[in-house]
Amino acid sequence: MRMLAQRKYKLLLLVTLVTVSSLNLFLPATVTGQTSTPESTEQTDSRLVEADKLNQQVIKLYNQGKYQEAIPLAEKALSLRQEVLGNNHPDYATSLNNLGLLYRAQGRYSEADPLSRQALEIYKEQLGPDHPSVATSLNNLGLLYRARGRYSEAEPLYRQALDIRKQQLGPDHPSVATSLTNLGLIYRAQG
Repeated sequence: MRMLAQRKYKLLLLVTLVTVSSLNLFLPATVTGQTSTPESTEQTDSRLVEADKLNQQVIKLYNQGKYQEAIPLAEKALSLRQEVLGNNHPDYATSLNNLGLLYRAQGRYSEADPLSRQALEIYKEQLGPDHPSVATSLNNLGLLYRARGRYSEAEPLYRQALDIRKQQLGPDHPSVATSLTNLGLIYRAQG
C-alpha cells in the first residue's frame, strides 16, 4: 500500500512538474499603429514566422530535456521579436519567459531571474494585472524561487497566480490545480 502511495506521489509530482514548467506558446500579435510598405510588412511577417518556428523548436527541445541545444534558438527568437515588436510586446515577453525557463532548468538562476521579472512586468503592463499570462509568469517566478529554496518569496507569487486563475479561469480549471499543488509543495518543503 505504501509503495502504491509513493508511486502515485511520484506520478503526481511528474505531472505537476511537466504542467508547471511548460513553456507558453502564443501566436504572434499584429503590430498596430505602424505604417509600412508591402515589402517591409512581408519582411516583418517572415521574421515573426521565423520567431514562432524557433519558439516551437524551443518547446520541443525543452520537453526533451535538451536545454543547452534550445538556448541559442530561444535567444534568436527573442532577438527577432525584439527587432520587430520592440521591448514591450507580449510575444517578446513570451520569449523572455522561455529563455528564463531554460536557464532555470539548467540551474542558471541568476540569469533566469531578470528575464522572468521583465516578462512579468510586460505582461502586467500590456495585458493587465489579472490576465492568465500574468498568472503563468507569477507561477514561473515562483518556480525559480522555490528551486533556490526561497520559499517565503515563492509563496505570495503562487498565491497571486492562484487568485488570478480562480477569477479568470474558474475554480475547476487545471491551472488552478497547478497553483494549489505548487502551494502544497512550498508548505511541504517548509515542514
